[in-house]
Amino acid sequence: MSNAENVAAVKAIRELTVHSDKQRREQIFSDLVRTPQGGKSAGSHPCMIFAPVHYEPGYSYPLIVWLHGSGADESQLFRIMPQISMRNYVAAAPRGLTWEETSILRPMQEDKSGKTLFSTYDWPESIQAISMAEERVFDSITRTEEKYNIHPERIVLAGFDTGGTMALRIASMHPKFFAGAISLGGTYPEDHAPLRNWMDVRNLPLLVSFGTRSKVLPSKKMAKQLQLYHSAGMLVSVRQYNAAQELTKQMLFDVNNWVMEHIVNI
Repeated sequence: MSNAENVAAVKAIRELTVHSDKQRREQIFSDLVRTPQGGKSAGSHPCMIFAPVHYEPGYSYPLIVWLHGSGADESQLFRIMPQISMRNYVAAAPRGLTWEETSILRPMQEDKSGKTLFSTYDWPESIQAISMAEERVFDSITRTEEKYNIHPERIVLAGFDTGGTMALRIASMHPKFFAGAISLGGTYPEDHAPLRNWMDVRNLPLLVSFGTRSKVLPSKKMAKQLQLYHSAGMLVSVRQYNAAQELTKQMLFDVNNWVMEHIVNI
């Protein structure tokens, strides 16, 4: 996508929140974004769905299922998709779990000033939380397929930070279902036998990206991760960036290139 198209797309999404005319707002909304209403019952978890510009019902689109980072929520999808592509994909983002839902002590974090922060939504790694996350991922896929024409062999699970770790885990649990998995700043999971489907996981394309200044995934830890990928014989592409634990424009731009090359095969 050109810079002009990117600017236009971001402007359109911003207009969703600031435009005073209801009819105009609904027109933009229907062209770019679909947001199913979330609920508390099973099968109605909060989820946001992104529709590409100029959606063509006769074309089977690749689907990116996005798992947000710690402390964010499903609305992160609308900040990243203009940087990935406004035309190439349908995308869906389920909301993460609250720590109360999983009965796990909430981890403490600090902002730049040293103030203690608490994650509102996250992707914990307990057995219960993994099962709940798995349910939300597949629920979001089902709801997206009800609205849009999705290519069943081009579903990619992706995420940032803890969302990236959970994306790798769930894709490794279902390596024949997903066409690939992407982790931006997330480690490969260690607990609860993530490689129990090792023979099939070896054929699952992976993209692993990280910032060289990340404290979550420092160089030594990333080196151990690379050794794991190599020892397991995984099909992994590794990208490193001069960045901290963050999503950068180049990182997201490269996601599009990788999916087009390895999943869509263009």
